[in-house]
Amino acid sequence: MNVTVLQENLAAGLAAVGRAAPGNSALPILGNVLLDAADGRLRLTATNLEVGIHCWVGARVLDPGQATVPAKLFAELVKALPASAIEIRPGKANRLAIVAGPHKSNLTTIEPIEFPDVPTSLEGTRLQLEGTAFRTLVERSAYAANPGDKSRPALTGVLFECAPEGITLAAADGFRLAVAHQAHAEGQERELPPLLIPAQALGLAASLLPGDEPIMIHVPAGTPSRLLFAGESLTVVAQLIDAKFPDYRQIVPHGWATRAVMPTSDLVRAIKTGQIFAQSSSERPLSFDVTPGTNMTPGSVTVAAVHAQAGDTSTVLDASVEGEPCKLGLNARYVMDALKVVESPHVALEFNDPTSAVVLRPTEGDEHLCVLMPLRLSQ
Repeated sequence: MNVTVLQENLAAGLAAVGRAAPGNSALPILGNVLLDAADGRLRLTATNLEVGIHCWVGARVLDPGQATVPAKLFAELVKALPASAIEIRPGKANRLAIVAGPHKSNLTTIEPIEFPDVPTSLEGTRLQLEGTAFRTLVERSAYAANPGDKSRPALTGVLFECAPEGITLAAADGFRLAVAHQAHAEGQERELPPLLIPAQALGLAASLLPGDEPIMIHVPAGTPSRLLFAGESLTVVAQLIDAKFPDYRQIVPHGWATRAVMPTSDLVRAIKTGQIFAQSSSERPLSFDVTPGTNMTPGSVTVAAVHAQAGDTSTVLDASVEGEPCKLGLNARYVMDALKVVESPHVALEFNDPTSAVVLRPTEGDEHLCVLMPLRLSQ
């Protein structure tokens, strides 16, 4: 292999694929990045077996070929080199020479045949989404997953449903559920079996693929084991989770006894203030005291928190309240996570009683919601 590539392009490509390379693995080859030079481009590939990333970089290919070198070391080396052309060519005794002006380094290689298979395309159904729409769907759902919960594999992923009316993503961690929906663009109507995608892989696809480009989702026929997200110069391959996601439609309440609507920005400020006092508890409980209005006074939601030693705080928000008065506790971080993806100027809290699930949803705009399990408040 003999190829010349610009330093800034190579550095950017290595930074992207490096997010799939494990820092420490029992398989040495997984710590390497695969270089594949052909057809005027250099393809970089890294994988941890659960997710793989390809990135294509424009290059002058004098001699096509493949090699693998340590991913982290190579990325750090390229980043440290000056902004100039870098030549990658064979070195001595299983080495790959990296030459930039007066600088020359030799990296130890492992035979490319040992590198795991990471497909660049998959045969089957292909679904196109606008990059911005895809990223928004992921941001409004994946935050509720718990990738670290290996005892419950279904909760480490995000459910991907594609029905004739649109795409729905759902994620849960046992204490909250997030659901986001996007209608199909005209001519893109498809129906696919439900797929459970690792939250890490979906987050990487959303963050790495450009928002201003269309994204092609490759879904193999039958019972797929992998899913592929492809942009113009970058592809993310996800190993699907073989587990059954909870029936989230049974979790979302289908009615409410109390509904409070308030400005999103006011609620965000109240939560931030409350978190300062609630941070002594791992559950970060905040109390929400919802009071309907009268002919003389508006409705209100009082957000309060108590610190065992330092004191307490409360913020009274004007709100449009329908139904019965109620006081309940919620995890401050969970509420803030849900509010971060709300673009509507107003948000609604809907619930039946202090011990039942609470729905937080925007009052305007696209369809998405978060279901939160309440916390017991100390007396």
